[in-house]
Amino acid sequence: MDAGGTPENENKSAERPYIHDDAEENYKSTYLLIAPLIDTHEVTFNSMGGSEVNPNPVEVEDGKTVVETDDPTREGYTSTNDGVTLDEEYNFTTPVTESFTLYAKWEAVETEDPDDPEPGYDDGLVHPEWNIARAEAMAMVNRVLQRIPQDHTDLISGMKMWPDNANMAKWYYLTVQEATNSHDYGRKTSGYEFWTKLNANPNWNEFL
Repeated sequence: MDAGGTPENENKSAERPYIHDDAEENYKSTYLLIAPLIDTHEVTFNSMGGSEVNPNPVEVEDGKTVVETDDPTREGYTSTNDGVTLDEEYNFTTPVTESFTLYAKWEAVETEDPDDPEPGYDDGLVHPEWNIARAEAMAMVNRVLQRIPQDHTDLISGMKMWPDNANMAKWYYLTVQEATNSHDYGRKTSGYEFWTKLNANPNWNEFL
């Protein structure tokens, strides 16, 4: 200890000697003070058919909050909010403690009447001489049964997805999702349906 009362072994460096004395041996060991690694999490933004979000994904320090991005855009829709699921809004003041994905939510600006007939092709014609595609057959059955969601916010996260039906901007996206997922539903005053619960898909072989 020096004249000022400060222990001689105390210093400001990362390496500090540790002195141990006993009756049998004297030895000296050293150890390093290592700054702890900062834990980070990855937050990904899924625009759900809208414009790209940049940067994406972003890394957020554990316990910090993710910075809210500018809303993506999508023709014919307005952005409502972001959520960790399709039906849950995300609070951007919540500390981040794990990696997750945020999904954009959309509200259709104008939609067609579900009782209107299926529109024709891009040339304005119906083309009855053409073969019927699978999605077109699904659309007809859905309309006969009046099983038509208005937009993707009427669906539920966790539904079965298909590699060839991942583009929400395609006319058949809702048609295929409606026809290939077993679910309970409610009815809007506009006539469109909204999903309330996903059900286990039946064993279709039993119906053959």
